[in-house]
Amino acid sequence: MAKSKFLKKLDKINYESIIYILGIAIVLIFIINLFFAMSLTSVLKQKIAEAEEAAKPANLELTIITTQCQDCFNINSVIEGIKSENVNVTKEETLDVGDASQLIQDYNIERLPTVIVKGELNKTNLDSTLTAVGDALVFTSQTPPYYDVSLSRVKGLIVATVINASGCGSCTDVAPLLDELKSNGIIIARETTLTEEEAAGLIETYNIQALPSLILSRDASEYQLLVQNWPALGTIEQDGNFVLRDIPPPYKNTTTGAIEGLVTLTNVIDSSCTACYNVDGYKPIIENFGVYLVNETTFDVTTQEGLAYANTNNITLVPTIVLSSDAKKYQRFYDVFRRVSQETKSGDLVFTAVEDIGTYKNIQTGEIIEQQEA
Repeated sequence: MAKSKFLKKLDKINYESIIYILGIAIVLIFIINLFFAMSLTSVLKQKIAEAEEAAKPANLELTIITTQCQDCFNINSVIEGIKSENVNVTKEETLDVGDASQLIQDYNIERLPTVIVKGELNKTNLDSTLTAVGDALVFTSQTPPYYDVSLSRVKGLIVATVINASGCGSCTDVAPLLDELKSNGIIIARETTLTEEEAAGLIETYNIQALPSLILSRDASEYQLLVQNWPALGTIEQDGNFVLRDIPPPYKNTTTGAIEGLVTLTNVIDSSCTACYNVDGYKPIIENFGVYLVNETTFDVTTQEGLAYANTNNITLVPTIVLSSDAKKYQRFYDVFRRVSQETKSGDLVFTAVEDIGTYKNIQTGEIIEQQEA
């Protein structure tokens, strides 16, 4: 049988050459794969080595610079934080400020105590809490009190001077304010309490118009909490001292000598109106606002004296209450009470929104009005 043209072409192909070429191609592919495999292995080994190196603790050297200041910032908390990281402290030394003058100069250190950290810093995250200075990291975020290197003294130790009013047992006590300052981390190094007479010079110097008062020494400016909030309490003087001026009543007016903020509560009732609401509920509400009530009296409009009092103060609806003018000294209370009261010629405040409380009586018409249900 004659071979087809296709089979005749296959007879002419040099299979040895093809096999040779394929062999070379296979060898080349193998070599290329081997190269990539070796490269990949090398990269993996490098990455593994880098990971192993990164996992090793960073070798660090710590130099702690301290001062003889018991109340100063506690640098131990910073040291403990550093050691809690993945580190190996190979060297640690503590120097007094007198022995560290060159280091203080080299690393531009302004506050003490501090710590200088050297070593494998690139293997740590300490730069988030410490400041890079040259070849080291330095702690620079001391809160007061701290030692100021340039002034060679401790800053942030406050001297507090309390000035009490004479003859005012009911006046506001500033001790709770000092306690609150201390609870917020403000260091009061020394407290002095003076009488009004003993503090006459200070009262004149700072033009203090209300007692008691409180003066904080200029080191109070080291505390941002005080700097930010003091304008709502008083003034910061030119000499740097902080003077308390916004005193909650009762307080003594140093100009007039009067005790301000002593409030009298007067109940105005009609004893013949048994259905009328009871005024006894007013007192605890008023006192909850911090109003200092010194006296409480009651007028009954069924009596001549009571009716005269009602007429004098333009009172037509009872029962109600009247607060003496000193109630206006209590700003938070007055902001609320002024909306439901009217002021008399003498400055007293008469509660007028009786229809919101309960059943009441119009003493001009004699009509008893029951509270309308909402």
